[in-house]
This record gives sequence, C-alpha cells and structure tokens, in this order.
Amino acid sequence: MFGLGVNIGLKSTVSTAKSALLTVGNLKAWYKFKTSISVDGDGNVSQWSDSSGNSSENMNLVPPATDNDVPFTSATGKLAFTTGNKSELKTASDQLNLGAFTIFCVFDIIESGASNEAIIGRAGNDELRFYRGSAAAGFRARINGINRDVDLNSSLPTGKLLFTIIRASGGLITIRINGSAQTNTTTLAISNLFDFTGIGNELSDMDVFEIAVFDAELSASNITAVEADINSRNGL
Repeated sequence: MFGLGVNIGLKSTVSTAKSALLTVGNLKAWYKFKTSISVDGDGNVSQWSDSSGNSSENMNLVPPATDNDVPFTSATGKLAFTTGNKSELKTASDQLNLGAFTIFCVFDIIESGASNEAIIGRAGNDELRFYRGSAAAGFRARINGINRDVDLNSSLPTGKLLFTIIRASGGLITIRINGSAQTNTTTLAISNLFDFTGIGNELSDMDVFEIAVFDAELSASNITAVEADINSRNGL
C-alpha cells in the first residue's frame, strides 16, 4: 500500500504566461518539471500527476509496487531511476494508444550501452529506448515487437538532454536532440499503435526531469515552440 504522500506543489520556474505545451493542441500527458510530484516519507515518488488537463484518460504516474522506488530531488527536479531500486512509474489505469505522435523527454542517461537504457512507453513490446554509446546505437523505437534503430549524427553528449521523437502519420520516426535534427538512415515504417503506460522498466539507470506526450505529428513551428518552453524550465 502506498502512503498518502506529501504533494510538494513546486511551481514552474517560467513566467505565468500560458505554456506553449498548452497552446499547440493534442497534448495527452505532461509530466512537468518540478510540478505535481507527491513523495512519501522516504522522499520517493508516490505520484507524478499529469499536468496536461486531459480528462479522457487517467495518466497520473505511480510506482507499481512498494519496492519500485524513485527518489525525487526537489532542488534539481531530478527523478532518479535506478536498477538497484527497480525504479518504475506507471499510469494508474488507462494508457495512450498512439498512432502519429510527438514526444518530448528530458533525460540524463547514466550508463552507456543497450543493456542499460532510458525507457518510456509500455515495458516490453512498446518502448522508446535511449542509450549512450556509438553514434549508430543511440536510439531505438520498439513498437509491437518491431525494432527500429535511428542513426544519430554523433554520440550523445554528456549531461541532461532534450529528446524530441516525431512519428509521422505514415509510421516513420525521426528524432531531435537538444533541438538538432538527427540523421535517419533506415526506411522501415512501423504501422502499429504505440502504447504509452509509463517510465522505466526496473532495469534502467536514468535521471528524468520532464516528459510531454502529444498524439499528433506536430508542425515544425510548434515543435520549436515546445522545445523552447521545455528548455526554459529545465535550464537547457
């Protein structure tokens, strides 16, 4: 059983102007930097509430069991996912079945190699995997058991990164890192829906700061606006 927790109610560091995430449309889930995070008496996340305003699904994130701890550091906004803690946060009930999508993720991937990845989605067949290492092995989309690797222009830089993943209506996936488009050398289009149910899979070592999920392929101008919005909060 989870404790009642304490909602720290931290406010965004940006101005009171309406966030770009709330103005472009098609926002389905938003886990906002330093915001709407409840913690238990040990400082572990008991819920990261969805800030999107989406009322058709219950997209709040909670740990699936008491031993799936995710410590939260309020000073930095860091949610620390570790293999040792079997860290994972999942939606309480509903999930998102996404066709075309645009997903923004602020991560710091702690360890390198495909065996230790930052993972969002539905642990198993529907995952977006990010890992440091060679330029050709930094990102993989796994949708309904089909893998798609995206070659990157260079190895991932160290530190906190903003990943933007765009899936077009035809199924093709492209990626941006800190606002820079990456080379995509594959042609496989994935036609299946992508299920989003949470963050982590008990085997990842990563620091997570913010995630926003849109159920549409956003325009270039809207992507740029959302990236600027997220960067301003996260100090990127």
